[in-house]
Amino acid sequence: MQQDITLQPIGIVHSCISKTANLPIQGVEAEIEVFDRYVKGLEGIEGCSHLFVLCWLHQCERDILLVKSRKITGDLPSKGVFSFRSNVRPNPISLTPTRLLGRKGNRLKVIIDVIDETPVIDLKGYLPGWDSVGNAEIGYMTPIYLKLSDKQLIDVLTLEAVNFHGEECAGLTIGVKIALKVMRKLNTGMRDPELEISVKTGGCLIDTVQGFSGATVGNGRLLIKGTDSLNENEYVAFVKRNRRIRIELKPYSHLTSEQAAMMDYDDIFTLIEE
Repeated sequence: MQQDITLQPIGIVHSCISKTANLPIQGVEAEIEVFDRYVKGLEGIEGCSHLFVLCWLHQCERDILLVKSRKITGDLPSKGVFSFRSNVRPNPISLTPTRLLGRKGNRLKVIIDVIDETPVIDLKGYLPGWDSVGNAEIGYMTPIYLKLSDKQLIDVLTLEAVNFHGEECAGLTIGVKIALKVMRKLNTGMRDPELEISVKTGGCLIDTVQGFSGATVGNGRLLIKGTDSLNENEYVAFVKRNRRIRIELKPYSHLTSEQAAMMDYDDIFTLIEE
């Protein structure tokens, strides 16, 4: 039975992204102005490090049900909008998890990727125990990822790793570079359920691998080797069926993330196909 649904914006986005911007755009710092009548709803929000921001994408099309990745325009098949995070959809509601950078009165500083003057329809505290599913899979994303340029793929992997690890560091940057090489060599995605990973290295790099692969000790895809074998170099190894790639790491604890990003692959690790 059809019912009337009424939405009342609770605020508005103030962003440097203009109405004529060429989307998609990676998130930028913006402010959410919460309207005066809803300010009491912000009580205690400073205790949330992250929020879900729901916006009404008022300029998006609403009659498209099949879409392709906005980053790839090749021969990949279209998918239904309900399996994508596309802006175009029957009810153009965006769902953005973002870090709460600060609050000043009725204004919240966040990182978001919607245009200026977009209506905000709700804010929800992000609950890591409930809202995070680290080993979730979307199988059709692998061919999309493999068709990305190296730079695009590094951006995607970095975002996934930072969301898990919490910050960029040398270990994370090196882990992303490793993933790029392995994905190109094995022609598969990091979340491939047949891909098994073993590591003997620092915690930051282990976090990074888990962040973009969804591999855990519990699901049997991740083996973490102890550090008592002092005669063995730090490494990350990837196995899929009868193919094995071992990444021998060179010392990196003295590096910053920026320095690691600028270095050639051969200066950071040695790739061995076994």
